[in-house]
Order: sequence, then C-alpha cells, then structure tokens
Amino acid sequence: MKFINIITKHTKGSLEDILGKLSKAYIDIIKEIYLEFEHIEYTTTNDWVGMYAAIEENTLKKLQEVYNKCSVNFTTTDITKEVLFSDDPKLSDVLKQGDLMFMCRKFRRENITVDIILDKLSERGVESLSFTDKKLLESI
Repeated sequence: MKFINIITKHTKGSLEDILGKLSKAYIDIIKEIYLEFEHIEYTTTNDWVGMYAAIEENTLKKLQEVYNKCSVNFTTTDITKEVLFSDDPKLSDVLKQGDLMFMCRKFRRENITVDIILDKLSERGVESLSFTDKKLLESI
C-alpha cells in the first residue's frame, strides 16, 4: 500500500475537455478504478488538479495507464514514508484538510509496523515517536 500525491498539469476545465472526448464505456472503466482506492482531490496554487491517495501498487499502475492513454500530463510522488512518519501533507481548504488528516491517520493505523517505527526512531530520535508508536514498541 502506498500513499501518493498525483498532480496533473491540467485545470479542472481541461480535464473535463479530455473526459468529454472519451466513450461512456471508457469513462465507466475510469470510475471503476477510482472506486478501488481512497482519495482526496484538490486544486494547486496553479489551478492544476491534484489528488492524495492511499492506493495499492497494481491499482496505481492501472490509474497511470489510464492517464497516459488519455494524454493526461501528471507527476506522481510517493509520500508513504512521510505519512508513516506523521509528516502529513497540508491543504489550504480546511474541510479537505480535515478529511486528509483522517485519511493519513487511517493509513498509519493500517500500515505502521515496528520496522517503520524503528526507522523513525533511528532517523529522528525518540522525541519524534508518538504515543501510538511507543505503545506498539512496548507491546513487542
């Protein structure tokens, strides 16, 4: 499982233009892929469409293939380590930020391991450990 940030080089309007040229069947395929993972869409300061997602590797590959076939220009950044280390991304939209924080906490709960906590301890020191990190370490 990965936590990623995808930023398209498209505005909402230009993405709607791309979607408008696709068949209904292909749009249905895209919708099915989006149902496979949790995500939060946002707009960057350049008015580009972005998305944070908790996604399995195979689903990410399918999504990237669809974007490429549709000529969507995008970048993908894996921020899994940052999220697992409690460095949550920030959004200017307060409501979406709350949803993103919830999604990050859920991702950590479902994906944190002792090895990740030990890596965090090694890289950042004991003061970086959360209460939950300490409890998990005490349980072993």
